[in-house]
Amino acid sequence: MNSKHRLAALSFACLLSAGMGHQQALGQTAPEAIRFIDLSKFDNDLEKALKENKESISVMFFEKTSPNNMPNRLQKWVTAVEKSGGRIDIEPPPDEPRPRSPAMLIGLLGGLWSSIKAWGEIRERALLDAAQSRNVLIHLERNAAGEIIVAKLTFTPRL
Repeated sequence: MNSKHRLAALSFACLLSAGMGHQQALGQTAPEAIRFIDLSKFDNDLEKALKENKESISVMFFEKTSPNNMPNRLQKWVTAVEKSGGRIDIEPPPDEPRPRSPAMLIGLLGGLWSSIKAWGEIRERALLDAAQSRNVLIHLERNAAGEIIVAKLTFTPRL
């Protein structure tokens, strides 16, 4: 092999390895969604994910719930975001018009912000400090019966 071919092969190999390293780095930084289950293990998993990742963290459900019946364990996390100055945004179901006032959708989540008990529990739990640098996006969808349900929660970094 002459020197031109060796140089071309070496350059090609460097380009390939640089591209593969970049893809690996991208793959390593994307956090997996956390599945909600009403156990303390969920709190530990979410705390760890929020502390170790700067990206958005999604919480998926095995059984989707009405916004008015969000489990207390999740209410605590959302309340921690709100009480620490974070935003709580609501994404309406796909293909539905966005209301002019977010308060209309927030009305669906009335029980979410009225949980003084949940805030008292938050103060006792240092692990919820991880939520204090986040906002929450609540994704809504309609189920087969036409009812609005929570599809997932996304904890996004504050900018």
